[in-house]
Amino acid sequence: MLSFTCIHLFARPCMLHCSPARRCYSVGERVMLLNGVVMDVSQALVICIRFLLARTQGNPPRSLLSFPFQKQRLMPVLAGVYATRFAALEMGVRWDSLQEVLDTPGQEVAFLMQTQIMHALGSGLKAWVGWWAAESLELIRRSLGGHGYAEMSGIPTIIADFGVNTQGGGAGVVVAIQHAKFLLAQYKRAQGSGAESVAAEFPFLAAPSPTTAAPFLVDARKVEDVRYQRTLLQWFTTALVQRA
Repeated sequence: MLSFTCIHLFARPCMLHCSPARRCYSVGERVMLLNGVVMDVSQALVICIRFLLARTQGNPPRSLLSFPFQKQRLMPVLAGVYATRFAALEMGVRWDSLQEVLDTPGQEVAFLMQTQIMHALGSGLKAWVGWWAAESLELIRRSLGGHGYAEMSGIPTIIADFGVNTQGGGAGVVVAIQHAKFLLAQYKRAQGSGAESVAAEFPFLAAPSPTTAAPFLVDARKVEDVRYQRTLLQWFTTALVQRA
C-alpha cells in the first residue's frame, strides 16, 4: 500500500497542490496507519500470549494464561484486533474505489463527495483505534508484569512504533473533531434541502428523531446481535448530533 501511494504521488505531482487530491492522499495515509496500529497491537498480543503460556505459577504449576482473569482481560483485546483489522480492510477497499473515481473523467463532483466521506470515516476510525490501541498496549504490558517493561520483551519497541503510527495523519482529538464537524454538517443538510443525498449515505441522520427510550432499553436480549449493535450506535450518534 505504501509503495502504491508513493508511485501515485510521483506520477501525479498535482496531488501535492490540489486540495481534493491532497485530501485523498491523507485518506490513503490513514489507511496505512490504521493497518500499522493494528499490527502493533497484534504483535504485542502474540508476545503476551506466548509469555503467559510459558510462565507457570502455583502447585501444581499452571500457565498464567489458564487463570480466568487473564483471559477476561485479553479476550476483548483479541476481539478488537479482528474488528479493527476488518475495518482497516474495508477502508482499503473504499480507498481503491476512490482511486477509480479519481481516474474517471467527468466524476469530479462524485470524487469530492466520496473524498469527504472517506476523510470523515478515516478521521473517526483513526481517533477511536488510536485510543483503543493505547489502552490495549498498556494492558498487555501490565499483563506481562516486570517483563513487559524490559527491552528484551519487545513491548517497549512496539509502543514506540505505535506512537509514530498514531500521531501520523493527525492526533486523536483533532481528527475526532473533524469527524464530528462532518456529522454535524450532514445532519444540517438532512434537515434542509440536501435530505435526499444525505439519506443515501447516512440514512440514520435523515431519519426521524429517535424516541426518548434508548433501543437497548426496549430489548436488551438483542445486544449481542451485530446488526442491533449497529442500530444502537446509529441511535447514539443521532442523539448526540441533535444535542450538539
